[in-house]
Amino acid sequence: MKLKTILFFLLAMEGTTLFAQQNLNTIKGRVSDNEGTPVMFATVCVLNNETIVAGGLTDTMGSFLIKGQFAGEYRLRVSSIGYEDTLIAISLKKDQKLDLGHIILAVKVTRLNDVVITAGAV
Repeated sequence: MKLKTILFFLLAMEGTTLFAQQNLNTIKGRVSDNEGTPVMFATVCVLNNETIVAGGLTDTMGSFLIKGQFAGEYRLRVSSIGYEDTLIAISLKKDQKLDLGHIILAVKVTRLNDVVITAGAV
């Protein structure tokens, strides 16, 4: 009797796991700079207002894949040190697979003030 109960429980849990895996949205894309060089380890976040819903990092080829259970209107923020942040409006339906293709990050230019160095005799 115990064996039947355990077997029933395991089969019930397996069915729940399979059902949960079918309800996933995926967002994928590739991030590079304006010269076509992949931007490695850029942060990619799915935002609902300013709250992070899901996210990840790009790999060494600039590719990312985000999986989660979310549907609706969101913004995708792509950021990396030395580049301007990029925001993309996205709309997801339940179980949708969205390929954003190629995302280009602009290089962030920072202008520094002049530096004056004076030397004196010791």
